[in-house]
Amino acid sequence: MYRMILCIGTAVLIAIAVQPARADDASVCTYGTADEAIAACSRLLALDLQVAFVYNNRGNAYFRKGDYDHAILDYDQAIKLDPKDARFYNNRGTAYQRKGDYDHAIADFDQASKLKPAEDDARRGETK
Repeated sequence: MYRMILCIGTAVLIAIAVQPARADDASVCTYGTADEAIAACSRLLALDLQVAFVYNNRGNAYFRKGDYDHAILDYDQAIKLDPKDARFYNNRGTAYQRKGDYDHAIADFDQASKLKPAEDDARRGETK
């Protein structure tokens, strides 16, 4: 009897800890609150989806929480997967700027401007 209760309890805890991706995870990853977006993007990445915008969106969520180190790591992955998207450099530059790392910020803003000179986002320091 106790073994059965223990097994059921363990199964419930595992099911809670290992949540599968949900149908709305892509939307929540993009539009959810910071914590919701981080969880949803992480579930998508757990499916081995190597999609740059998922890393970028999770980076944006970390940025909104003020966790610039994690944001930069996610922007690094987005850039690795899609090095021609100026938004990723701009976002990483903004995170570096918030950390006070102006040399890295300027380098990223310069790269964003080279990739998409018509946009002035890199000069404004906004995440997208």
